[in-house]
Order: sequence, then structure tokens, then C-alpha cells
Amino acid sequence: MLGQTDMLNIKARCIFLSTFLTLSALIPAWAEESQEVTPSLPSQLPTQLRRPVALGLLNDGLRLAVANRRSGTVSLLNTDTWSVINEFPAGKQLSDLAVLPGGKQLLVTDEARHELIALRYGNDALQETARLPVSPSPVELILNDDATRCYVASLWSRRMSNCKSSKPSHYRSSRENCCYSAMPGC
Repeated sequence: MLGQTDMLNIKARCIFLSTFLTLSALIPAWAEESQEVTPSLPSQLPTQLRRPVALGLLNDGLRLAVANRRSGTVSLLNTDTWSVINEFPAGKQLSDLAVLPGGKQLLVTDEARHELIALRYGNDALQETARLPVSPSPVELILNDDATRCYVASLWSRRMSNCKSSKPSHYRSSRENCCYSAMPGC
């Protein structure tokens, strides 16, 4: 089980990486020599404030999934070129992201809609597979070692949701799969 210090270190690394990605896209434009800078976003993506809050590696590290709080989207980045290859509208106000073992599925929490959202990755796209209700204002999620349980901490309700699955790939849309408790261990 991760302690509070470990969680702070993980969050600090995520903030550092998102800042690094932002600055690495801007540095060529600031260089003294003129360099050709190609836009990293596909032209069909709207200009909007995204505010990255969580990261996860997909497809053996070839793709990076980024949960964006303000836009409610998950961006997919190519880790070789650091360019955005796709963006998927997942919710309203995303607060966390976790990749399931195998790197082909991920879970995100939507703080505004009070949901845990299961997504499947394939062909540089994401597909929604399930939405599970969780306790109001989910802010953090953690998977157990075999990804058959997902624990979601909620800020303002001061509760924890414990979602279970028979297999990591079978998070289903059912209230029976999640229970809520003010104390751990439903």
C-alpha cells in the first residue's frame, strides 16, 4: 500500500512530466536559430484549455494517455515524437487515470459526474466500455496488483468507492460492482 509520501512523489512526477511536455513543445520556438516547428495537434482538435492531471503509458510505452481536467478529454501522445495523435471526450472534469495491466485498457474518474469510466485502447483510439457511479467528487484511483479491484477516493464526500471485477477487463456498468464506505473495506 502506498503511503502519503509515495503518493506525493507520484503526483510531483506527473506534474513534472506534464510541465516538461509543455516546455519541450515551446523550446524550439524560443531557439535562436530558426527551426521549422510542426504543429503537434491534428487540425481537427479544437483549441481549448485542457489542464493535464494524470498520465499513463499504453501499448508497451509507445503511447501516453493524458487525462485533461478542464476539457474532460483523454489525449493520446506518440512517445517517439511527443505529438498528440488523438483526443477522446471522456467526461466533464477528469481527475485521475490508471492503466490496467497489458496497456490496452484504462480507467478515468470524472469528478463532476461522479463516475469511474472504463476505456479500451486500440488503433490509436479510445472506446468507452463502461461507466460506474462512484461516491461524489472522486479525485484519486488506485488499482490492486491484479487490477480486479479499483479504489476511488472522493474528496468532498470523504468516502471511498471499492469497485470490483472478475477480470481486469470486465468493469461493468452496474451499481452492484461498486460499494461506498466512509471506512476502507466494504
